[in-house]
Amino acid sequence: VGVGVGCDVHTHRLLTSALRVCPDISTVNFPHHVTTYLSLYYAARNTELKTYQTWDWYLMRAANTTLKFGAPAVGVMDDTTFREILVALNQESSADPSRIDLVNATRDITANMLQRATTFAAKQYPYGSE
Repeated sequence: VGVGVGCDVHTHRLLTSALRVCPDISTVNFPHHVTTYLSLYYAARNTELKTYQTWDWYLMRAANTTLKFGAPAVGVMDDTTFREILVALNQESSADPSRIDLVNATRDITANMLQRATTFAAKQYPYGSE
């Protein structure tokens, strides 16, 4: 079936309603949300599939959700997804430096990741439930 308009709208509504209903949602849930947005970015950017939003909307949603995640003091299993969002942001902002939103997201996520790495390096057991 693939990523069609109906599935995409449902996914978007599910993710945004979950964050709205439970604003202090556990940090262990953020990787699931950003992975969904990243996957939809890939589909919108690299395929001919119809999507509900544009590729840059999905990438910025992934970036903004990553920024909402912040730099928690306890680690979760997420670094591959967040790294891939950062890679995509770097590529897109390098391709179009006039996109200040992409440039700023790249800068801010890089700062969060550095802060997390510094915090984790100082702890004997930096990870939470994972």
